[in-house]
Amino acid sequence: MTKRLHHLIRLMPLLFALALGAVGSAWGALPWTIIVPAGAGGGTDLSARVFAKYAQKVLQVPVLVQNVPGEGGYRGSRLVADAEAGRRLLLYTHAGIVTNHLTGLAPYAFDRFHVLGQLVSDDSLALMVRGDDPVTGVADLIEAAREAPGELRVATEFGAFTYFLMASLQRQFDLRFALVEVGGDAAKLRALLTGEVRLIPRVVVGIRPYLDEGDVRALGLVADERPAAALDVPTFREQGVPFRFPPFPFMLFAPPSLADDSVGRLRELVRRVTSMPAFRREIEAISMSARYRDPDATAAMLRALAQDFAALLPEGAKR
Repeated sequence: MTKRLHHLIRLMPLLFALALGAVGSAWGALPWTIIVPAGAGGGTDLSARVFAKYAQKVLQVPVLVQNVPGEGGYRGSRLVADAEAGRRLLLYTHAGIVTNHLTGLAPYAFDRFHVLGQLVSDDSLALMVRGDDPVTGVADLIEAAREAPGELRVATEFGAFTYFLMASLQRQFDLRFALVEVGGDAAKLRALLTGEVRLIPRVVVGIRPYLDEGDVRALGLVADERPAAALDVPTFREQGVPFRFPPFPFMLFAPPSLADDSVGRLRELVRRVTSMPAFRREIEAISMSARYRDPDATAAMLRALAQDFAALLPEGAKR
């Protein structure tokens, strides 16, 4: 016992110094958890995991990713919105942070959070049909929709980004599709392949094998230009159809309870990671683009989206 006590006394200065060091570096000592309000394997999840990998290298602490799908993204976002002070939660999400509020799924807008910035953009959003569908281009699609108003079935998800894409297309060209609410990306693809619907709006990430095998055909991109991930898909404008829709943005948010000094550090983290060549290469490898917007520019972009999307909601559609 005497030897043990003597050994413990000798170790006390070291233990005390370690304790002081842990307190002094408390901001960087504990892990962070990134909440992804979507299932595993999609663009949100994949790009969040790339960011987490490089954020962990910068912070030198674990940066975890937790998938919390459901309720159009609201189930995950409210974990961060309601996080108690001291909880190290971040929200990695897309324009659903705007659409959830517009449609009444979430009682708050993006300004409930600390906006940390945009990291990634996906410019490969396109309208797609089965490989054996007689519709071969967007002009054919518009003609088919006009010939049979309300009959051409399109997979959608009320309040999602792609819902507003279809609403915008209908309004601009005075069309009426049969919008069928089937769920998220995996459900949309399944509905297309089984013939439940004829058309889906999808990004290239996660569906490229089906395009390469000919099971699915992309009719046209809604972006202004072809991104590197979809050089084989023409845009609407290239096909003589004057239509565009904003790229799909991915952003990082912090809970309102987070202290200002931590918010500042995380904003710098976003800027630093998105400037790293290795991060940019890995994002491009999953058919997306690294696209940094600072917090003010990100908030301005989200306000503009909210204004444009609000005009597309049918009367009484807000839940």
